[in-house]
Amino acid sequence: MWESIVSIETNNTPRPKMPAASSAVDIREAQALHAQIKLMQSLQTSLQPNTLMALFFRHIQSVVKVDGIDFLTGDSSPLISCGQKKHHHCNYTLNIESGYVGELTFFRKEVFEAQELATIERLLTTLVYPLRNALDYQRLTQLSLQDALTGLGNRTALRSALQRELLASLRYQHQLSLLMIDIDHFKKINDNYGHLKGDQIIVEVSQIILTGCRETDLGFRYGGEEFIVLLPNTDESGAQIIAERIRSHVEQLNSSQADKDSTMTQAISVSIGVASLQHCPVNTAEALVKLADNALYCAKASGRNCVMTARADDTGNK
Repeated sequence: MWESIVSIETNNTPRPKMPAASSAVDIREAQALHAQIKLMQSLQTSLQPNTLMALFFRHIQSVVKVDGIDFLTGDSSPLISCGQKKHHHCNYTLNIESGYVGELTFFRKEVFEAQELATIERLLTTLVYPLRNALDYQRLTQLSLQDALTGLGNRTALRSALQRELLASLRYQHQLSLLMIDIDHFKKINDNYGHLKGDQIIVEVSQIILTGCRETDLGFRYGGEEFIVLLPNTDESGAQIIAERIRSHVEQLNSSQADKDSTMTQAISVSIGVASLQHCPVNTAEALVKLADNALYCAKASGRNCVMTARADDTGNK
């Protein structure tokens, strides 16, 4: 069941509720009921929080004029906004029996009247459960695309993102580069220091990859101690700069590891293969990954802890 909204904060002072003729009250009640039914039907069409908030914003206009809404959850999800922010606002904290759902704020130029606030709250009872379901579905979807150890994207997420970015690059003639990264001598780390230490190294390297990339870059755990980074709108020289930055920062892990564990003497480093559409005009995701993999093999063969770049005629195999 819907629990009462636990808090309402507003800079809006409702106008006093004036006595109304019975027929006017009946009309408002009928309008609110009709809007609630239409809203309920509409909210069954999507499991996307952004879409649900857009539908709610559109349907509420039939009974209460609202200039804008903001919705914010308690996690790291971005703010969802519709319309425009105005001076007057009313804020609702949404809770159901399973817990906190989020904060929803309504904006408009004019002061909200008491009857309008009552109507808003009525429509919120229709929104809250579909919204909760959509948020749960979104979180589960994100988890299904995330590597549990590192928080990077998994191979399923990689396949989708790589196909999308490659098609966009080919269609709009944008640059696209890919890094394949492998932790050197990782089996020795597991054998000599244990799998827990190996997992710790994987997590630390993944954090270096994240911090060494830009906001538009996409990082994935490819498997075991291997990672892939997608670099949209990035030519070969730009990809080499990012790859070298990651390699150098991983190399610097050795001093911090020595401080944490004086028994660990094996150096930590990565080898990186770079493939770019600029010099490798492939048209499939598999071909681009293969070229980066071949460049990684060359980096391993060249002594490890280095960056090597693929060329279109690179047909080497591991």
